[in-house]
Amino acid sequence: MFVDHPSVRPCDRLPVVVRLLLPAILLVVAVGPALALVHIDFEQPYYVHPGMQVWDFCLIQDDGLYYIFYHAIPDDDPFPAAADHIWRSTSTDLIHWTEPVIVLSVTENWYDAEAVWAPDLIHDPVTGFWFMAYTGVDDLMNQRICTAWSTDLEHFGRVVGNPQIEPDPALFRYATNEGWAMCRDPYFYQADGLWHVLATAQSAAAPTHAGVLLHATSTNLFSWGDTDVFMVNDSASPERVLESSTYLEREGTHHLFFHESGLHGVKHLFSASADAWTMADSDNIGLGIAPEIDTFDGGLTHVISRLGQFKDHPDSTVIHFVAHFDSLEFDPGEDHPEIVTTPALAREFAQFTGQSIFGNPVLGDNPARRGEPPVGLVGNSYFGSGEFFQGPMGYGVGGGTLGDEATTNLQSHPFVIQGNSMSLLIGGTASPDIYVALMDAQADTVLWQSFAEDNATMEPDYWDLVLLQGLEAYILIVDADTEGHLNLDEIVESYDQSPLSVETFAGPSPLLDLGPRPNPFNPRTELRFRLDHDGEFRARVHDLRGRLIWDSGVRRGRVGENTVAWDGRATAGSPAPGGVYVYRIEAAGARASGKITLLP
Repeated sequence: MFVDHPSVRPCDRLPVVVRLLLPAILLVVAVGPALALVHIDFEQPYYVHPGMQVWDFCLIQDDGLYYIFYHAIPDDDPFPAAADHIWRSTSTDLIHWTEPVIVLSVTENWYDAEAVWAPDLIHDPVTGFWFMAYTGVDDLMNQRICTAWSTDLEHFGRVVGNPQIEPDPALFRYATNEGWAMCRDPYFYQADGLWHVLATAQSAAAPTHAGVLLHATSTNLFSWGDTDVFMVNDSASPERVLESSTYLEREGTHHLFFHESGLHGVKHLFSASADAWTMADSDNIGLGIAPEIDTFDGGLTHVISRLGQFKDHPDSTVIHFVAHFDSLEFDPGEDHPEIVTTPALAREFAQFTGQSIFGNPVLGDNPARRGEPPVGLVGNSYFGSGEFFQGPMGYGVGGGTLGDEATTNLQSHPFVIQGNSMSLLIGGTASPDIYVALMDAQADTVLWQSFAEDNATMEPDYWDLVLLQGLEAYILIVDADTEGHLNLDEIVESYDQSPLSVETFAGPSPLLDLGPRPNPFNPRTELRFRLDHDGEFRARVHDLRGRLIWDSGVRRGRVGENTVAWDGRATAGSPAPGGVYVYRIEAAGARASGKITLLP
């Protein structure tokens, strides 16, 4: 199979997740010659908490940053009572996430002494507060809706008067003396001048005690009114409760998303009225459980987040749960949405062919799941030409393999070489037909090439780019050997000097970097260096993505110590934001570089 992605594609035809992430994608490897440093890491739009099952969660955006809030339970102790914390992580692109931190934990309060589950957040523009609804679980596993508030999404305080919501026993099955009384998975929304919340519950009507969605309203998010029934499971299996609901109104039509307990798959309902739901109208729109639908651009496009589960291999007793992010799209005039998944390799590669593309990128250390040597991946994913597991909602199964007979050929989008070096992690079978190459995009010739050394565990290799700067190039990945495989990760262009250039160009240099002073700084620093003779020099400052921020232009230097000042402004005159930058000094055919920190 050969997949050829056009070098230019109209933005409005891209899936929403790609459109939302397009600025970040273009900064990694652009469609057409790039203006930034290359970093191909094979990561996917998953959220993974190592050693933990990611459970009910919510996704929000604030000031351009995505936040995921969730509860988790240990892989090796997968019991709901083990959910002692609400966790938070952040991302700029729904692909790369920060280390998780705890924002709320169980306490000695009777209503959440056993566990805390299923956070959902909403922002109140009047008070400026963020409000979190979560499920508080007592020592009999009874469930109640509690709330907490925050001004910074980092520190949360419980609202006085918790628990905020308990079902009316006249309408709902809610006998706390029996344990496991249901009232969980809250979902916030705003409509008709009121705040609303939905939650999973059961009806009071015997014998089925049908699954229902509980509903309550508030004027201020600090206190909530009486509970009523929003929807009843009137299907042939009414005992299945309706979990992880999301409600939205779009173009006058009301939409509801959820999953039925015990069944995999995301259910969707739509109706002209919010009180006319019936399961007879439901359809299954995709795999996964615990769905959430979000829009971050005023309702034009949507992101669907859901949980996927997998085992390390079919006989494993350990189940992993991870969150996955995709596009949810409505065709014009249509009320039936479609989940649109971008090919996993399309973010970084213009062309890819062969059997290996069906199982890549690989989620986690897949050979280790089979008891084979670890590959030493960085992050959550890597490329393995013999592997067959993209992760839940992708091709393959945990521990699955295509074998050494699988072949592949991948070609990245073209880019302009700017850095001093490129590093990569490579492993697999030693073969002249298995390699990674840096190619001249115009001449289509090999500039650098790396081969595996019969070691499954990936080892670093380096390419010296100093003499190639300004050249248009692309990355070529080849496994044409039906008796071998390739493991690959972290292809990274940088301004660092590679070990090759240290060995090749060791010796006295006409340019000696004396280091910036002060560093960190605000508002001004001096880049200091020594020249061994009079001559011209030039200084530049780049951000960590390789974009040029400031250029001194060509200046005249003298033998001995020289300085050039940077006042923290871009070349156009606007102040640069606080952060870490890379400076480069060029003189007499030599280069020096380092990092400086501009304090906000």
